[in-house]
Amino acid sequence: MDKEVSKQSVKTIIDYLFGILLFIAITLVLSPPAKNIFQVTDLSEFYCGAALYFAGRAKDIYDVAQFFPYQIATFPELGTRAIPLYVGPWALPFLLPLLVFPASHAYFLVKIVLLVLFLVGLGLLMKTFKLGSRVFMWLGAVLPFTGPVWEALRIEQLSAFLFLSLALHLYFVRRGSEKWWPAALVLLPFLLKPHLALTIFAFHLGALRLRFALYFALLSAAFLLFSWFYCADAYRGYFSLFQFSMLDLTWMNPEATPTLRGQLLRLPYWGKEAVALINTLSSIVFAMTLLVTAALGTAFRKACPARATALMAVPLGLVLSLHCYSYDLVLLLPALILVLKPVMQSRFLPAWSYLGGFALPALCFTLPFYALIHYILTLQGSLINYHFLALSILTAYLLLRGKTLLPSR
Repeated sequence: MDKEVSKQSVKTIIDYLFGILLFIAITLVLSPPAKNIFQVTDLSEFYCGAALYFAGRAKDIYDVAQFFPYQIATFPELGTRAIPLYVGPWALPFLLPLLVFPASHAYFLVKIVLLVLFLVGLGLLMKTFKLGSRVFMWLGAVLPFTGPVWEALRIEQLSAFLFLSLALHLYFVRRGSEKWWPAALVLLPFLLKPHLALTIFAFHLGALRLRFALYFALLSAAFLLFSWFYCADAYRGYFSLFQFSMLDLTWMNPEATPTLRGQLLRLPYWGKEAVALINTLSSIVFAMTLLVTAALGTAFRKACPARATALMAVPLGLVLSLHCYSYDLVLLLPALILVLKPVMQSRFLPAWSYLGGFALPALCFTLPFYALIHYILTLQGSLINYHFLALSILTAYLLLRGKTLLPSR
């Protein structure tokens, strides 16, 4: 008996090691060449935002006349390229750990940290959903070839951090009512992109998980109050930059996002009036989405909360949000893994609905198809954002399929 347990433990360790090595090796191979790093990386905006916040100059973060030259001075390799930062003042403390690394070595060290965060999140999903080590190994080999993971790690986006936050949240939610406090605490990094957390909050609220809702609201309010006392003057600059960018699409580039708003902005329009109307319509749709998500939380209150959150709340919060880049779609991974699990364990061919509703849309987000759609079609002015269509079909499939994948606790 002891020998069997020992063999199984060794096999598990080998699977995890292979998965980790494959993921890191493939990710590094697919990274941009050294000479092109600062033509694509988003690290500079986060690092410089953290530095100015730490120096007590938070208001300068949202003044591009101050922020752009500061970025270029900190990272001369940028040349003339600089990026605005849209992280709200309340979430700037989450960027401070970046300052542990000197600017000259920050790119490589932060990439390593993001790789580790992503792999830890993936390991947590294996534990939460009781998946084997062999699944981890296969995912380690496959995920670097998916567009969202490739983009997130290629340009040093915060999506890997949010993915770990979501994985931790699902882990604590799965453990039941006694873990609502840590479940709320680990979701706080979503204050970096609060619109992506709203459907999760609404879902739990609809399921009457009131202690979680109260804890998350109080913790979020604490960050708001602290930031208000520390850098109240930054709020005016933040909302000014945000309002400008909602009408002027130059910096945010929302028409390239796989969302309803992104697709509407691709249609022919005339002037800022049409953009304002699309923003209003998208906001109304998102508000209705929150109500629908809360209703789903009520309907599936007795289902496994971790599975239900992953399969319903998260997908709706992506495709119908006001803003969601392709790298944010790493948050869909828990739902995709849940859908893949029964197929991987079955000896029968999947149904046509699975192929059309899941496999084909998911294929649109894997390389090289992802690059073809995003860089050759979407960014070259295609009237239709095919990633939006694929994500819409995938979301609908997850919602319809979710009921059969939601056993009780």
